[in-house]
Amino acid sequence: MATLAAWGPTLVILLAVVIAGVVAWNLLQGVLIVGSLAATGAAAITGELPDIRWATLGITFLVGIASGFMGYFKYKERSFTFSKEPTL
Repeated sequence: MATLAAWGPTLVILLAVVIAGVVAWNLLQGVLIVGSLAATGAAAITGELPDIRWATLGITFLVGIASGFMGYFKYKERSFTFSKEPTL
């Protein structure tokens, strides 16, 4: 029978992976919120500053990538789905 000391390194790695996932998810949410606001502001002043068009394009591209990852991975959905489905 394995003791807690034997499982220690595995648990530390698992905890690090979970924390990294949460940090990555929060980072993507930040990119989505701040990026969409920045893109809206940049698009509003594009008429006065035509050089900012490329910055607007880059910001909206990053927002699109962040929303794509967030929609594809759906943080914590797998555990929620497993908890509500009955096991046979």
